[in-house]
Amino acid sequence: PFFSLLVTHIIMPRASFLGHLSGILAGYLIGVGLFSWLDPSAFVNLLPWTVLGCLFVLKREGAFALPFIEFSEPPVVLLLRDDVPYELFFPSPPLKMGALV
Repeated sequence: PFFSLLVTHIIMPRASFLGHLSGILAGYLIGVGLFSWLDPSAFVNLLPWTVLGCLFVLKREGAFALPFIEFSEPPVVLLLRDDVPYELFFPSPPLKMGALV
């Protein structure tokens, strides 16, 4: 494979040498068994979680309107010192505990 890589690079110099070299090395690693743990069952188990993660990102970024995914704002926890007036940090009145629920 490495000889054919060199011949290909000489015949077609604009072909991606690094891409073809990476393909050859990946083929050797697969042949040695480095990726034997990645069998079809692992793919089937990881695929739904990958799709779900992509849907959450697309919904959060506003790329798609997905009505079955809803985000809520995290609760706001205010840690204030007693000697500093509240109005210096927050111009609006503080939240009531019932408003966080």
